[in-house]
Amino acid sequence: MKEYFKKLKISSLVLSILYIAFGIVLLAQPNIAKVSIVYVFGSILLVVGINNIINYFIYGYEPFGFVFGVLNAVLGIVFITTAHTIASGVFFAFAFGLIFIIKGLFGIENSLDYKRAGDEIWWLHSIFATVALLFGVVILCSPTAEKLLTILIGIVLLIIGVTNIISIFVIAKNLNKTKRTIQTVIYIDEDKTKTENKDNKNSKK
Repeated sequence: MKEYFKKLKISSLVLSILYIAFGIVLLAQPNIAKVSIVYVFGSILLVVGINNIINYFIYGYEPFGFVFGVLNAVLGIVFITTAHTIASGVFFAFAFGLIFIIKGLFGIENSLDYKRAGDEIWWLHSIFATVALLFGVVILCSPTAEKLLTILIGIVLLIIGVTNIISIFVIAKNLNKTKRTIQTVIYIDEDKTKTENKDNKNSKK
């Protein structure tokens, strides 16, 4: 279990950094060709999907890891193989707007899960997810504003990357807290057992 979360943390950090790096590039170069955006984003989705599938088959701890992996991989392949079609006309805005809306909805759901788990900054996840969702709606409603679309996509990718990194460290913190609690309970239980055994020996004497 420990080895699994260590490798998952590393792979998630790498993917989050990719999102952030791509987001910064789009903000710095808003006039970049749309087809290049589609190719890069499709490649990231494909990498994320393959990573999810590999983690599922090797470790099997994520109940929906395989499903999410297949979805991301399929989307990535679709983006790469139909890059020129997606980059033309309203397909570009529709594809990215829809994906960001879906990610925003899942993000809001995850933030509520964090709240139930006692996460103190669940509201931050909720804010980021809501912003991604709203930007997805704006992208859908502004299919012809190419420069604006690129900037919004860059912002959303930054949000996704930053949110993922925060989630990684929050999960690690909670795992360490749970580990310490379990160790404390085991120590108390062992100490209690030793005391009871000592008392039993004394009573027999």
